[in-house]
Amino acid sequence: MTHVKQQVVVLMLAFFVMAVTTNALAAPKPTPTPQTSKYQREQMEREKNSAPADEYFGRMKLSFLGIDNTFRDQSVRSGAHTIDPSVISKLDFAADALRDWQHKYPRDPQLARSMWLGSQVYLKIWNAAGQEQAASYLITLRNQFGSTYFGKQAKAELSRGLTMHVYAAAQPCILLPNTVQPTPAPVPTPAPQYNIKVSVEPYPCYAVTPAPSPAAAGSPSH
Repeated sequence: MTHVKQQVVVLMLAFFVMAVTTNALAAPKPTPTPQTSKYQREQMEREKNSAPADEYFGRMKLSFLGIDNTFRDQSVRSGAHTIDPSVISKLDFAADALRDWQHKYPRDPQLARSMWLGSQVYLKIWNAAGQEQAASYLITLRNQFGSTYFGKQAKAELSRGLTMHVYAAAQPCILLPNTVQPTPAPVPTPAPQYNIKVSVEPYPCYAVTPAPSPAAAGSPSH
């Protein structure tokens, strides 16, 4: 019996070894995790920081494409420069949406393009608010997005020196005694640390018709 038991034990061990070997051969080898390239890592980071294409911002609920299109369209309408209230109101709605977008997604890489477009059209708005908005966009691009294409464009523009243009208050063409003088237009403050200066542009004058003198009005006619 002892010999039989030994044979049974040997057979059981042989079957166990065969089973383990079979399972080891049948088990799939783990697939190595592929290494991501630098470009793929940058894409993943960009997607994580980007606003969804169907998200809307500001009071007018503009998408980031809507913001860009507004800046482009009003730049065409502005011509060389303007203070047209209808242009300014549309730009201010886009700027409001851009501020909301920047607050929610401060690292969105698409912000740089929109700020650059905004800076270029606001430079055509020759009043204090428009010029200060343009300068703010350029400074933000230089400081926060300096490594991007548009950040480098802003750096170059500021390094050359930025002149903010504002219209002076309209003056009467004929200055008369007791004529009410127009309120001076606000003028932005130059910023030497940013290489920004201010140029006050003459606004077209308006005509003043002299009122008839009381003596002339009361003299009898012949």
